[in-house]
Amino acid sequence: MTHAVDSGDIKIKAAETVYQQDKADDYVYKPAVKLMDGRTALRANTDYEISYEKNTQTDYQAYLEAYEEAVKQGNADTDNTLQELRPRAVISAIADSNYEADGEIVVPLPVYRTKFVKRDLQITVAEAVYTGTQVTPAVTVRDISGGKTFVEGRDYTISYGANMKSGRSSGSVTITGIAPEYGGSVTVKFEIARKPVVY
Repeated sequence: MTHAVDSGDIKIKAAETVYQQDKADDYVYKPAVKLMDGRTALRANTDYEISYEKNTQTDYQAYLEAYEEAVKQGNADTDNTLQELRPRAVISAIADSNYEADGEIVVPLPVYRTKFVKRDLQITVAEAVYTGTQVTPAVTVRDISGGKTFVEGRDYTISYGANMKSGRSSGSVTITGIAPEYGGSVTVKFEIARKPVVY
């Protein structure tokens, strides 16, 4: 999960963290949050300040309960209460540093319950044929044990490799889980068939 800040020159990435159901109520989820200016890492308390909110075990359990209810109601994507309950890091500028921000930058923390693992997934990639540009075939992702078909945009995101050459295993696609349900990434290779010449 990467978020562009202001002009898009600075990138923010929050590390994924797995939810641990058996932790004490005051346990704190505090995944690393990195700010990058190109290849240069910004330094906390020198270039920016960071604080965490709604990140205790009790906070996260309340968020999960609200999330499950919103999913049942069919409004998980539009429920404003979820955004207020979600664990987050807050980035703010430091006076006299080399960086500035228009107000605070809120970064959702990707704390998830289930990690995507290749052995547990059936990833089906539609037929792909060389086009001379990036090939992005349709992808279906299913849970092997439960038979559930995952939904792109709700359960996972897709990113494609360059996928510009034909050949066996020349294409790649990465499935990344979306918190709070899923996390982790799985990459699979697929064949890009040669484009037929028709006369």
